[in-house]
Amino acid sequence: MRFLTGVLHIFPVALVCLCLTGCFPFSETDQDEKNPLIGDGLAKKAAYNYQGAVESFEKALEGNPRLARAHWELALLYSQNVPNPAAAIYHFEKLLKLRPDWPQADTARRFIDAAKIELAKSAPLGPQTPYMQQQLDKLTAQVHEMANDNNKLRQQNQALSLQIQQLTVENTQLKDKLRAMQMPGGAGSPASAVAQPQGTATGKPTTAAGSTGQIQNAAVPPSGTQAIGRSQSSQAAAESGARSGTVQRPTTYVVRRGDTLSGIAAAHGLKVRDLVQANPSIDPNRLRVGQTIRIP
Repeated sequence: MRFLTGVLHIFPVALVCLCLTGCFPFSETDQDEKNPLIGDGLAKKAAYNYQGAVESFEKALEGNPRLARAHWELALLYSQNVPNPAAAIYHFEKLLKLRPDWPQADTARRFIDAAKIELAKSAPLGPQTPYMQQQLDKLTAQVHEMANDNNKLRQQNQALSLQIQQLTVENTQLKDKLRAMQMPGGAGSPASAVAQPQGTATGKPTTAAGSTGQIQNAAVPPSGTQAIGRSQSSQAAAESGARSGTVQRPTTYVVRRGDTLSGIAAAHGLKVRDLVQANPSIDPNRLRVGQTIRIP
């Protein structure tokens, strides 16, 4: 049952190689065709002596490791007739290095990827070669690396979420302070505490039905205490307006050609870290012209 499962895993890959069998692009005048060991291997393969063909092609490579035709034939034999996916991958990769412009290069690469996946998923059907162990170790290392990257991204996401929450709270507090300072005569305003409306002791204005003395008192210039109160009210209003003017500042900046994040931070008296925290969605190394940056 284990052998049958392994055959089913390798079958789709072998089917691809069957499609490639008649697509060898080298011409008959190629130097590879003049090698007698290549001809001997092809003859043995035609006679269904696959192991003998493998030996002939291997001997040809011992004499000249750059024989692309020998790598091609061995890749097909190891894929179809003498099953050894790891060895097939090795010879396909050697062929691609020797002939990078080979018309079937993309198909060979797909075969290599599929074979690697099958090797990673299934248990070895025979003795494990050093090449197979190397590929499995490489795939395992890649899986661990991706898991570590995923954990780092998750931690960065949590940190950015906390920063966004903190900035939202601070923004709300600043808006409340600005609104309180900009409200004329609002609660806590010095002007409302000093400047009281003239009239009776209860603060209500006198009516037109008052006596002649009351009418004359209304026309009398304000006393020294009243003049001081009005002066203090005007001064408090001016200070409130000055504070409002200092708080309000440009909150955004539009990126122009040649700008860098460090240059923008220096121009606004900030640190690069402050800009990054205020703009978690931007890439500090890839600013775009016209991009809007929030100035904290």
